[in-house]
Amino acid sequence: SRVMRDLPKFGPSDVCCGELAYRGGAWDAYRDITERLLARFDDLDIERMVCYCASCYNFLGNILPKVYGKELPFQLVSLYQWLAERLEAGELEVKRPLGYRAAVHDSCYASELGPSFYEPLRDLYRAAGVETLELPHNRDRSLSCGAASIARRWNPLDLLKEQNRRYREVKGTRIGDMAVNCPG
Repeated sequence: SRVMRDLPKFGPSDVCCGELAYRGGAWDAYRDITERLLARFDDLDIERMVCYCASCYNFLGNILPKVYGKELPFQLVSLYQWLAERLEAGELEVKRPLGYRAAVHDSCYASELGPSFYEPLRDLYRAAGVETLELPHNRDRSLSCGAASIARRWNPLDLLKEQNRRYREVKGTRIGDMAVNCPG
């Protein structure tokens, strides 16, 4: 993306945030992945990291310190925060506003990450010309897309049940588009 071309990239294929192992209860794998990631972070000379993935942003910013007892040696911000900062500073310009309405589906992480995560996203939608409609369950009270429900019992029917709850809510808006930021 031209918007992110000057942002240095970090995404080695041999490390990840460890969320999947954590949520799956694979504690040995979680520990190994986390230690490998932290060792890679030790090699970085940065003050701030922009996290593209909401799962990684939540895991590294919340789960890592609370569960694993480790703090990152740098500030972590979401891609949405970073883009909103660029927009506010006048470094980004929307040349062709989208011009449509969409119901906002917040990710499950919104409840853990709070307003600093979900409000910049709404600012970006508005700046891009998207008129947003808030669903009855929104922000930190949002319904799940269902992906996280599979981790409980690995039952695909749980996923479908959760998705149907959300789809019924969206269908009630009579809007044909959803603004979705969830990797699930």
